[in-house]
Amino acid sequence: MCVFDYDQPVSILTGDEFKPKEGTTFARQVLDCFISIGRIAHSAFGDIILDMKGIQSDKSHGVGHTDL
Repeated sequence: MCVFDYDQPVSILTGDEFKPKEGTTFARQVLDCFISIGRIAHSAFGDIILDMKGIQSDKSHGVGHTDL
């Protein structure tokens, strides 16, 4: 079992992770990232499924390049 120190970040984003790229969308870049890590994140609240449905939900709430 993986144990996290909840006082420390698991990762720090620089803002360069999902730069706009011609020929792909922000959502596709994020989905590709999710696929690369196995599409599931484990947390104290349970497993979190990382998929296009969640990406679309975040987009509808205004999450995008400027939020990174």
